[in-house]
Amino acid sequence: MLKFLENHYENAESELKRAFEAMLDMPDPELYTLVTGRAESRDKHINKVVECIRT
Repeated sequence: MLKFLENHYENAESELKRAFEAMLDMPDPELYTLVTGRAESRDKHINKVVECIRT
């Protein structure tokens, strides 16, 4: 999460900022499954944030 915040948040589109902020409110187990690639969100913007975090 910190990687996205430091490297992408400032210049991100508003949809990605909202997705990142929504991820901050997710329960830890749900967030973990997204970031580890065990699940994919229905929200394409959340998936984009996850992609930025994982690369």
